[in-house]
Amino acid sequence: MAVFHDLNIKCGEDLKLAAKCMDMLIKVGFHSVAVNQDITLQKKIPTLIAPCCRNIQMSQSSKEQIQASGRDFHCYDRVTVLLESSSQIHHIHSDCIQQFDIVAVQPTTEKLFQQACMNLEVDVISLNLMEKLPFYLKLPPVQQAIEKGIHFEISYSPTIRDSGLRRRVLANALDITRVTKGKNVIITSAAEKQGIAKRSICENCRSVILHGVARRNTIKSVISCKPIASLTETERRKLDKYPNESSNKREASPVKNDEDRKRKKTK
Repeated sequence: MAVFHDLNIKCGEDLKLAAKCMDMLIKVGFHSVAVNQDITLQKKIPTLIAPCCRNIQMSQSSKEQIQASGRDFHCYDRVTVLLESSSQIHHIHSDCIQQFDIVAVQPTTEKLFQQACMNLEVDVISLNLMEKLPFYLKLPPVQQAIEKGIHFEISYSPTIRDSGLRRRVLANALDITRVTKGKNVIITSAAEKQGIAKRSICENCRSVILHGVARRNTIKSVISCKPIASLTETERRKLDKYPNESSNKREASPVKNDEDRKRKKTK
């Protein structure tokens, strides 16, 4: 049986929003999620960074669904550190960062990328796939990172929001799969809110199905025609209430036409 994970749910100041994303992932069958905090390290390590997973309240319906399905659900704390200079690297090994279940880094230069692959004790290397990569991904550092057990992340949420971003993300994702040969690659959502993503897999799909039904069974999506044999028993009873009126209308129509013709001749 396949087990599904989403190791990147954005955790901002609104923990209720993260809880809604978690409830949606539980509803669609995920077994574990990681609540992510993006930080930028300055000269001093921010002391206020703390795992927030324990502060997110799961809804009662999600708890009941987990118990009914009989599966285990796990929530992990993740931190993603934006690396912009070499002076930030030694902060990665501090207790403030290492207390998280998953530690990820996002290097912005080729030198920092090589150091992340070869020297840092991290779990995930994440790149900004919404922009053109500022350096070429080379095989030696990537291969060394794979041997150390480091994984490379591809986040798909930008592909839902914008067509331009979709092309850029897919092009960068192809570069990652090319250099890694598909090894140690994880797919995450990086979801900040469930609205657009939920509509793309739920409401929009339902609209497509309903549109197809309307296209097949109606005339210009206004008039619906059904054969009598396909009607339900209740619908047939409604038709049986007015048999005489419909027959009278059909019989009266030729008489009315003859009267109209006689009037035209006399004129």
